[in-house]
Amino acid sequence: MTQIRTAVKPKLTGFVTGTVDGRPFAVLTSTHEPMLAYALDDLTRPPMAIPEAVDHVVLAMVGPYIVAEHSAPTGRDTIRVWHLSGDRIGPELFSGTEITAAVGRTWPAVFIGRANGTIALTDLETGRDLCDPIQAPSRPTAMTVTGDGDLIAGFGCDLARLRPPV
Repeated sequence: MTQIRTAVKPKLTGFVTGTVDGRPFAVLTSTHEPMLAYALDDLTRPPMAIPEAVDHVVLAMVGPYIVAEHSAPTGRDTIRVWHLSGDRIGPELFSGTEITAAVGRTWPAVFIGRANGTIALTDLETGRDLCDPIQAPSRPTAMTVTGDGDLIAGFGCDLARLRPPV
């Protein structure tokens, strides 16, 4: 088994994996540190750092796009997107409640789960919701997308399969 030393010293806050052009990547976030993207097919290569993403929590990776959440001291959570190159993509999306999970459907459509129990399918390039938010029974804590675009969402001990009307 090959190990990768991340040298992440503070608390790890987020971890996602994805594939870009057939290459596997892992993206990590931690408190007070920049976001780090590791090319898993070349463990000798140092990670790419995104210094503007300090204190963010990575939520999802959709192709080369990295979706992260940032909690401001004011209590407003913000969704921000970076390209694997380190460039920011699209607008900042402000949320009136805590963001609890996110998963990509197909770029730029991403499901965003919130503490108030809603799940929105949002176009992250424009910031617009693609359909009315789905009201879940409670806060979504884990989400994935099936091959046909349906959402599987976890709420505590329950799972739901949801088909968005788009």
